[in-house]
Amino acid sequence: MTTLPHWPARTVAILATTDPAPHAIPVSAPVRAADDLVLLTLRRDRDSLTRLRERPAVALTILAGDDVACTARGHASVAEDPMAADPAFAVVAIAVEHVDDHRQPAFRVTAGVDREWADDGERAALGARVSALGARTDEFAAAARSAPAARPPQAQEAPMSRMLFVNLPVADLPASQVFFRALGFDFDPRFTSGSCACMVLSDQAYVMLLDGDRFEDFTTKPVINARACTEAILCVSAESREDVDVLADAALAAGGSVAQEPMDHGFMYGRSFHDLDGHHWEVMWMSPEAAERGPADMADQAA
Repeated sequence: MTTLPHWPARTVAILATTDPAPHAIPVSAPVRAADDLVLLTLRRDRDSLTRLRERPAVALTILAGDDVACTARGHASVAEDPMAADPAFAVVAIAVEHVDDHRQPAFRVTAGVDREWADDGERAALGARVSALGARTDEFAAAARSAPAARPPQAQEAPMSRMLFVNLPVADLPASQVFFRALGFDFDPRFTSGSCACMVLSDQAYVMLLDGDRFEDFTTKPVINARACTEAILCVSAESREDVDVLADAALAAGGSVAQEPMDHGFMYGRSFHDLDGHHWEVMWMSPEAAERGPADMADQAA
């Protein structure tokens, strides 16, 4: 999706700002001012208004009838403060840089969040603000496009979040899928074919299982035999000590083999196994205190 869809005037959207932790609030009746511009109003005493002034990167999630399901990501600016039509509010313009399309083939979104008004005065005031935005759309749009990009200092920006794809060669792709499904992992059918299978670890981490010929398409170096040599140690997290045992035991029951003896430091516990192709996997749990303070500090305290 490259441009904003159209949504009903009654739409309630979710505005996400950061400080740098994310904060989300509902906003009433955002106005689609252009293919890449959204106008909305915020109370001048809202913390979200303060946050977007300091950190203008925002996201607006919209779910509405006629299968509207998207998140507009971009930078916000204050187009008018106070708003002439309602001095208790400010006008915010979002210059949209990317639109995430959340529509799914399995269903359609037929309605968004609706409400029953208990205060007719507030309802009329919202209608007046929306009408004012509509009447001055071109003016606000011009102000937003000419506003300097107010970005926070680089040192304050959160590190870029990256996705991780680990590629592993396997001798028998269907057997490997059966093995990892026995451990509780699933596969993304969009990126799974006769020569590869995309195993989902999380929404940010994936393992691509590739048959030997397909794996060799991506490298000019010899592919090692993981049963004879170690090319990497792949470690996945567990939610508890018990979860470590559940996953490791499932691997052994599915045909894996023990790689190392269990490691137990009290605050950190792990077990390891080899999969069907000899790849070395570890399952690790660390206490929340150790994760916060660091394992070295916990080890010194234990000593």
